[in-house]
Amino acid sequence: MPLTGLDLSLERWLLLVVWGGFVGLDGVSWLQVMISRPIVAGTAGGILLGSPEAGFLAGAVLELLSFRHPPLGAARYPETGPAALIAGAAYAAAGGEGLFPLLIVVLAGWAIGWIGARTVHWLRALNGRLVGDVEHLALAPRRVRRRHILAMRLDAVRASVLTATLAVPVALLALLAGEVEAGPITGRWSATIALVGLAAVAGAGARGLGGSGRSWPLLAAGVAAGALILGVS
Repeated sequence: MPLTGLDLSLERWLLLVVWGGFVGLDGVSWLQVMISRPIVAGTAGGILLGSPEAGFLAGAVLELLSFRHPPLGAARYPETGPAALIAGAAYAAAGGEGLFPLLIVVLAGWAIGWIGARTVHWLRALNGRLVGDVEHLALAPRRVRRRHILAMRLDAVRASVLTATLAVPVALLALLAGEVEAGPITGRWSATIALVGLAAVAGAGARGLGGSGRSWPLLAAGVAAGALILGVS
């Protein structure tokens, strides 16, 4: 199946990578002016790829999903800033139309959010080592400032690398989903695929319900029942 119509030039990709670094910094390290909120980051991704509406839609869905994970205390939550930026840009690059592409970018964005959270954990462990030599740093206070700036730069690089490596694959997946949606898959099979995709998005949002996986059996039962209804209709 030829993948045509992907609107992602090298210049726009570079802008996306640079902005991904700023979005990553905004989460914790610096700025903190809310550009890392999914609805803002997703819209920015759409703007950079020429479709603010597409970016806003992808970011809005991820914003709703992220409400379940407030960044409080020691709670674990996905890093949805770069993830929403990638999702919004990918949906815009793939045309910004269709249910299947939207489902793909939302699922990918949620997964990337948890990948980003893991990289943040690794970076914080590294930051602990950067400032671990207290006696050495105490000899010259400027060293503390330099280590602090280094940690911020590493955070920007981390978010930029995440954006650089995953933006194009997600955009290609969204474009493929759009071509499948526009192809010969129609009728009950199309509805079944849409149902499973929507259930998967709901499952991603329900990941932390009750602090356990007790919601997953009910989700699976709902998918099976819906598919059965569509199959006999």
